[in-house]
Amino acid sequence: MRPLVEAAVALEQARGRWDAARDGTAEEVAGLVERLAAEKAPMLREYFGVAFEGGAVADGQEEQQGAGDGGGGKAGGESSGVVLSSLPLLIEGYAPDPSRLPGLLLALARVDWERETACFRGVARALASAYALAPLTPVVGSGGGAGGSPAAAAAVPNQDDSAAATAAAAAAAAAVASGGRAPTGPLANAAHTHGAGRAWVARHVVLPALRAFLRPARQRARDGSVVLVTSMERLYRTFERCG
Repeated sequence: MRPLVEAAVALEQARGRWDAARDGTAEEVAGLVERLAAEKAPMLREYFGVAFEGGAVADGQEEQQGAGDGGGGKAGGESSGVVLSSLPLLIEGYAPDPSRLPGLLLALARVDWERETACFRGVARALASAYALAPLTPVVGSGGGAGGSPAAAAAVPNQDDSAAATAAAAAAAAAVASGGRAPTGPLANAAHTHGAGRAWVARHVVLPALRAFLRPARQRARDGSVVLVTSMERLYRTFERCG
């Protein structure tokens, strides 16, 4: 888990949003996140389906059990070996982009763990950001540019080479024929790397889930979160004028 957190800090530094003197070095933050994950592991597993495993998590649980039994459990001070073992299945057939994991771990370190409402809201926002179907963006310097390589271009989002796009589309078509389920296996991540897989997942997985489960608060209609594009009444008037 430490390399992921260090990668997230490095990315924030590259974007100019991280000051090591003020916010801490990558090594310090990685250690903090590991200790925090070990401490909050039971709550994150129970309420959010986010599971951390490793020596520090087990030691912390044994210490709590030992204190409850009046015995002396192991000390939970060590934070080595903590790993992120599982994430929740928010939408059937949809998996988050693995490249978002470093950002998710760093976001958990920024959650206000002292206040219950703020804590739950912060963890929910961190998960939402990690699972979001974000726009595909090219990486400067990869592919056809100077210094890029064909191998790098194949791994860069928004570089829809015909072979990968065709494979993703074929998987989507096969999924529809077998009952409308999203692609699984190696092509399950096509939504985050290729336009064809992304379009299929957005249309057949994400949007139906939004229609079925999204219940936004009333204020979302006024703060710009939800925008009315059109309505049946407007469409009827448009077609009426055209006729």
